[in-house]
Amino acid sequence: MHRPNQTLPYPLRRVLIAFFLLAGVLAGCSQTDDAGTPEAASLDEPVAAPVDPSIEDSAYAMIIEFEGGSDTLTTETFRMQLFNFEQQARQRQPGLVIDEGQLRQVRQGIAQEYIQRQLLIAETARLGLVADSASVEAGIDRIVMQNRMESREALEQVMAEQGVTMDSLRGFIAEEVLLRMVSEKIVEAVVKPTVEEIEAFSRDQGDEVWAQHILFQGTDEAALQEANAVLDSVKAGADFFALARRHSEGPSAPNGGDLGYFSQPEMVPEFSDAAFALADSGDVYPELVKTSFGNHIIRLLGRRAAPPMDTSRARIMLTQNRQRDAFEKRMHELRADAVIRINPAIIDADLDG
Repeated sequence: MHRPNQTLPYPLRRVLIAFFLLAGVLAGCSQTDDAGTPEAASLDEPVAAPVDPSIEDSAYAMIIEFEGGSDTLTTETFRMQLFNFEQQARQRQPGLVIDEGQLRQVRQGIAQEYIQRQLLIAETARLGLVADSASVEAGIDRIVMQNRMESREALEQVMAEQGVTMDSLRGFIAEEVLLRMVSEKIVEAVVKPTVEEIEAFSRDQGDEVWAQHILFQGTDEAALQEANAVLDSVKAGADFFALARRHSEGPSAPNGGDLGYFSQPEMVPEFSDAAFALADSGDVYPELVKTSFGNHIIRLLGRRAAPPMDTSRARIMLTQNRQRDAFEKRMHELRADAVIRINPAIIDADLDG
């Protein structure tokens, strides 16, 4: 359930590479433990911008216009990405039922990813950034090595079976290089934290809570009925530990759903908000808490002041926070200057914020 660290704000997806390796078009950043969520297809928080739902041509899902040019997301590409996401999810969890609410989140994630990617590529052109051929060729070599292929020829054979050329791969890797370059450019002016700021950040870590939960992964009516029945039993005073061992579908079930102590940023927002809303040991959240992994029953076991963070880690986190803020500020600016039009019959998602 812990959030993965990112050295740069822009999440480089390896979209095309993942497709080559049969891992799906959208590779989400998962969180550890069973109360995690793919964070709406693993995107950073979307930035606010006006979106005009005026495209009626069924061939196009989105058109984005920005300084110096424009680009289009075709309906075929959009639906292929959605299909690949569903396939990947079902490979990880056979029999998974993806409800309409989750699909809506995925559609929004694909669209937000496209917007951010195109605006950043346009920014690389404005800044005059160029991906050198050595970095592109090194990227190809990494793909060969990471997938334990004997040679580039073996990679080319896999690509040929997918109807993809080596030039296409080079083009994609060049974009990834550019995206990393522009991310570094955006955050390079961030002021490094002082020793005093690092020490203050290390001390001020807020509270931690100790909680246990029961996870129901199913989202159909039968699963909801079971979850609510167990919640009623918990409210009536039944043994939470025993119920968690019997009913929870998460890996913490053998330990009675015990998650130990955690800080608020370590959990996904829906779960954290509920756990930290509980006041006293033994309190149970009065409703089911829904995340992308299912529904949770949450019980508070304790609360304490978080111990000071190691100063080396505090320096890294404080720097990353500033980099993220600088990156998000620039993305707000880029989106404010862009014109974004969508086909609501295809995307059907809220992209305004």
